[in-house]
Amino acid sequence: MLTIQEAGTEILGNNPKNFYVFGGEEYGIKCKYLEHLKELYKASVEVETVSEALSIFKKKQLFPLPPKLYICRYDDSFIAELSEKTAKSLAKIKIRGTIVCLYENPKSVNKCNRYLPNNTVSFDAVNPVFIKQYLSKDFPSLPESAISEAVRIHSDYKGAYNICLSLSALSDM
Repeated sequence: MLTIQEAGTEILGNNPKNFYVFGGEEYGIKCKYLEHLKELYKASVEVETVSEALSIFKKKQLFPLPPKLYICRYDDSFIAELSEKTAKSLAKIKIRGTIVCLYENPKSVNKCNRYLPNNTVSFDAVNPVFIKQYLSKDFPSLPESAISEAVRIHSDYKGAYNICLSLSALSDM
C-alpha cells in the first residue's frame, strides 16, 4: 500500500500515477490531493463506474484526448470484479490523466490493496506531524504555535485547516 506521504510526493510534485484508490475516513487530505489534481489537469469529470472511465481509453481516438482527472465514488462493481486479471488489464491501458476511486469501506480498501498495492492509499488517522507540515505550507504567515493549537483542537486535517483559515482571516483584518 502506498503511504499518504508517497502519494503526496507524487501528486503534489505534479507527477501523479494514472490510477489511484483513495480509501479511509480522512476526508480533508483526500480533498487536498483531489484539488491539486484538478488544478494540474485543468479539467475533471465525475464518472459512475471505473469501467466507464476505462472505456474512454479503450476506444481508438482520431486525436489524443487531453489529460483529465476522472473521479469515481464507491463503485461496488469495480470491487466485485477486482482480481489479478483485472489488475493486469488495468496496467496495460494507456490512461490520459488520472483516475481516482474513492472508498471508505475497509473491506473495499483491503481488496484494492491486495490487487493494486502500488495504487492504493489509505487515509486513516493521520499523524499530527504530517498535518502540521501541510498546514505550515497552507498558512505560511501563521505562527507555528497557532498551527500546533489547531491540530491539538482538531486531530483531522480538515478541522485543523478550518481553524487555521479562520485565524488567518482574523490576522488579515
